[in-house]
Order: sequence, then C-alpha cells, then structure tokens
Amino acid sequence: MYEEDEGQRHDDLVRSMLRSLRDGDCLRYEADLPEAMRPKVFGGYRPDIILETLSGQVLVELKIGARIFTDHTREELHALLDGKSQSSKVVLVVPEDSFMETAQVLETWGLNHLVWLATVDDWIP
Repeated sequence: MYEEDEGQRHDDLVRSMLRSLRDGDCLRYEADLPEAMRPKVFGGYRPDIILETLSGQVLVELKIGARIFTDHTREELHALLDGKSQSSKVVLVVPEDSFMETAQVLETWGLNHLVWLATVDDWIP
C-alpha cells in the first residue's frame, strides 16, 4: 500500500512539474506517465521527463522518500549520463528536506559535478 501511495505521489509531482513549465521554456516534452509520450530508455533506465529546450535536452529524474539514496538511483544516474548527448543535462529533483543529504550522496558517488540538483519547491512555484 505504501509503495502505491508513494508511486501516485511521484506521478502527481511529475504532472505538477510539467504544468509549471512556462511558455517558451520547453519546445517539447516526454514523460513517463500513462497519458504522455514516454521517454526513451538510457542504459535500461527511463527518465521521468525529457525536455527539449532551446539550449538542449534536459533529462529529469524525480526521487522521493528512501528511493533517493539507493544503488538503483546511482545506477540510473550513471546510465542517463552515459546515454545523454553532449549538450544534454541530467537533473535530479528531490524534496527540499532531502536536498543537503542528496548533495552529499552525489558527492560520495562522484556525481556532484555531473548531475544538476534541484528541489521540488524550486521546480513547482
């Protein structure tokens, strides 16, 4: 039951992130949601959102709860980094109360200079 609730909360946050995009910020998007065109898979992992912007592609992964600090997340970020184009960015979005700990974990994983880190509050006004 908890996983279903967390999965629904995750999908609702992804939808809110997409609604918050301002006109002109995004030329096109794909999202890992039933009602959207699904993003392609990178090394066995599908990002939550792919944004096509004037400055390039942005691969967005939203993590909430205990899933932030797992080997699965580390492997997923590596796969997205390995599969992205030169001009693409990988952004990890986490809740505000997890930001500092996530920054430390990214550093221990050696990803702190490769993955952009943002909070849900930064993304959704």
